[in-house]
Order: sequence, then structure tokens, then C-alpha cells
Amino acid sequence: TFGQIYFGKCVNSVMKITEIIQEELTKDQIKNVLDSDVQKLGKLFKKNGFELRIVGGAVRDLLLGKDPKDIDFASDATPDEMIAFLEKAGYKVIPTGIEHGTISVLGKHDEPYEITTLRIDTEHTGRHADVEFTRDFEKDAERRDLTFNAMSIDMSGKVYDYFGGVSDLRGRRARFVGHPDERIKEDFLRILRYFRFQGRVQQVSVGRETQRAMRINAPGLQQISGERIWMEMQKILRGNNLSHILHQMCDLKVAENIELPCNNIDGINSIAARTESPVTVLVHLTNTEDEMNKVIERWKLNNRDKELYKFLLDRKTLDIDDKYVKVGLTNRMSRENLAELARYQGKKNLVIQAMTWQVPDFPVSGQDLINIGMKPGPEMGKALTTMKKLWQDSGFELGKEELLKHLDAI
Repeated sequence: TFGQIYFGKCVNSVMKITEIIQEELTKDQIKNVLDSDVQKLGKLFKKNGFELRIVGGAVRDLLLGKDPKDIDFASDATPDEMIAFLEKAGYKVIPTGIEHGTISVLGKHDEPYEITTLRIDTEHTGRHADVEFTRDFEKDAERRDLTFNAMSIDMSGKVYDYFGGVSDLRGRRARFVGHPDERIKEDFLRILRYFRFQGRVQQVSVGRETQRAMRINAPGLQQISGERIWMEMQKILRGNNLSHILHQMCDLKVAENIELPCNNIDGINSIAARTESPVTVLVHLTNTEDEMNKVIERWKLNNRDKELYKFLLDRKTLDIDDKYVKVGLTNRMSRENLAELARYQGKKNLVIQAMTWQVPDFPVSGQDLINIGMKPGPEMGKALTTMKKLWQDSGFELGKEELLKHLDAI
């Protein structure tokens, strides 16, 4: 079995992980995260009087039966202490975030392991905190946002759960560590992180105390950079139970403090099920160009996201068909944009067409017109544009000779 779970300091309260979420946890998953390279590191820490644990989201994902995308490590050793004994043992160490207590250790095949010294927050601004190091894993867990992000796994496979994270996972709910108001004031972005994780654990209800804390502190989101807001919103817009979550965000005044439109929410789940693009989902919530411009400015969308946002908003109410896609492609519209428009409208056949249809060559060129006596200039451009439309309207069947026959009528 994977190991044993310890609830808080009550180390005599032991049960097997497999008794909690048996069907969602496999030995292979555990073997992947606690492989021989990690075990070797753990033994080195123990030899030098310190402890190494996996912390945060990786623990949560394992308990949900998912393969962790990122694995974070924490230790009660300071950066200087880690660097000293790791380099002595022959490891290459990179001080990637030394000011925050984080170093990277290169394992076999130069795979980096990011290890952060346990910390406690000493002062908060709502955007960042001053920290100092600690030797206490529970104190470090207290500074984390949600209960199921505050767990850790040691090298023997034991899970330390100080705040009921496992219970919250079983109940499919997100809950702040400690008092919601205090956690939110430490970093206002935690409001959005809360909703993001609500989408991951498939629960949408928010307790009264948490609702009150969110409503009171929602204006604090105005202090958060647009890039950080968009990073969280992308994950929210790709999560589960989106309609319920967005209703909560709008009702609690979260949306208005980040310029999130609150239109058409009830139909959002079907849109989200069709696409991996958060921009496409966002378009469904947006009714006007003014709303779009506020989002673009506030969230600092990159050029690609802005382009797609504008493209889809201009065309969201069009009833596109086979001809629209083909004409769009011959007019050099982006395949990806057209495919997203088709996804938005739920037209799977047009998604395939947008990505695979081979655009034929327009059979008439400017040189063809020069050869029959037309001079370069505005009239030639008008003639080529008109003939191209005739070609498109014919289903791309008309050839050069047939198109040139229409020249007198242009």
C-alpha cells in the first residue's frame, strides 16, 4: 500500500490512503513521484538531520487519482544548509529563487528538483508577503490557501494532513485554511484560486463565512496585476461547473472588480465543453466591444488572444456554413480562428474542414490582366477582387478563361 495518513498532530489516528480514495490511487502513481532519484535525495537530507517532503498540489492530485503536472518539494533545511551538503555530495545546485528560499537540484539526466525552505509569513500587502524560515512543517502549511493544498508527503509515503484536506477532497469542496478573511487579505488573488479549485473538485457551494469574506475583499482584486488575473481566469474558464462558479463570482462582486462580463452564463457549460480555449468561452460572456476592450486592457491579453477574441466577437452571431469557411480560408483567414468559431457554434464538421481543407489557387493573376492590356492600378485591383468573388461564388470551379470572359462586365 501507499502508506499511512496522519491527521494533524494526532499521529495515532492512522488509516490507509487506499481506505479513503481506493479506486483513485495506484501504486504506479506513487512510484512515479517517489522514484529512486527522489528517495536518494530524501536519504541525503535525513543523513544531514533534515527532512524532505512533497508538498502542495501534487499531494492533492495524487489523492484525486491524477498524475501531478508539477512536483514541489519543501524542507526544514535553509538554502545555505541545503547547498552545503548537496554540493558536498556531488549535486549541482542552482539558486533559482534563493531570495524566497528556493533552490533547484539537478538529478539524473539533469532533471531539476525545486526545493523550498519552510516559511512563515510575517507581513502581508494583499499581493505579496515578507517571509522568514521555519523548521515546522505545520507552520509552513498554515500559510497555504486551501486545506487540500496544505498537505505533504514524506519519503516513506506518509501523508500529513493538518487541516482536513482529505475530508474536503472526499466532500468535493474547497475550504480556506483557517479564517477565510485572513487568508484572502494575505493575497487577494486567492479569491480566484478558490473558484479555480472549486472547478477542479466539482463542488460549487460557498460557505456563508467565505462568501462574506469574498464580498468584502473583492475590491482588493483591483490591486492584482492583469497577467495574474488572466492566468487564473484561464483555468477557471476551463474548469467544471462553470455556470455555477460564474454566478457566484458575479453575485459576490468578484466579477465587477476584475472586469469580467456576466452575460449569458446559463449557456456557458455547453460552450466550455466544446473547446480548450478560454478565449472562446470568454466570448460567450461578452456582448459588446466595450466589454471586450475592458477585459483586454485589464487582463493584459497577448496579441494572439486579442486577435482571437476580436475575431470571434465580431462573428459570434453569424450562422456559418461550409461556404463561409472555404471563402474565409481563400481570403487568408486563420485556420485556428475559423476552427474556434466552428467550435463555438458546435459545428464539428466545420472544425475539421477549417483545419484540413486544401485552399485552391486563384487562377487569375495581375500578370494575366497586363497580358490582355490592362494597366496596373486601382482598376486592376477592383477587377481581381470582383473575379475572386465570382470564383468563390462558383464553388471555386470557374477557371482563368471563364473568369476573364467576365472582365467586360466588371
